[in-house]
Amino acid sequence: MKYFIFQTHLLNESKFLGRVILKGTYDQNALIERMLQMGSSLTKPDITAVLQLLASSIERVCAEGFKVNLGGLLQITPAIGGKFDGKNDTFTPPRNTLYLTAQVGRALNERIAKNTSVEKVVVDSTRPILLDVSDSEADPGIAGMVVGNIISVIGKHLKFDLARPSEYLRLVNATNPLQFVAISRFHKISDQELVFRLPAVAFTEAYFEIASSLGTSSVRVGRSRLITLLVA
Repeated sequence: MKYFIFQTHLLNESKFLGRVILKGTYDQNALIERMLQMGSSLTKPDITAVLQLLASSIERVCAEGFKVNLGGLLQITPAIGGKFDGKNDTFTPPRNTLYLTAQVGRALNERIAKNTSVEKVVVDSTRPILLDVSDSEADPGIAGMVVGNIISVIGKHLKFDLARPSEYLRLVNATNPLQFVAISRFHKISDQELVFRLPAVAFTEAYFEIASSLGTSSVRVGRSRLITLLVA
């Protein structure tokens, strides 16, 4: 597993933090294929059926108000978001939302820490590089980024000229790249970090794309990993 170290400045405090460089995302089909490669005696249809049944069962029991504990692997808990005006107030959409939170089990974290080797990488290139995207306001365990929350993009060569149409930061629909929203308001723009609020969009799977000339005559483009967008 490879990682990099970056410096961040938030709330007048400077910190050096580490981030894992993600190689990509395993969806359900890819994970099933990996299980089969590891020598599972089950067939692909068997594993697919079990995972679908697991997902349906989790959805049902959480909807009944139960927490799910998957044997030290994962805990899934129903939660309510939004504010109330007092104890006599009631749950009112869209002000209030019902959602699930997930927390990785301690045993799994301990196995990963014990059995995984890490390698430091010095990242540098003559193009914008988006190394990590994080939601600084999301509740712990949420697998996605919440619309309206403050987002931090960490990387290299991230500065660009907002006055030039050819330079931009966009949130792009992962299934239709022709659909995107330009980010035009920032809390911070630096060579290593961009901070802004996540805009509302009509899609749920996306990536960030940045274009900058980096002081040259041609525009260079960089993209982030895929992210899941959530509504608070």
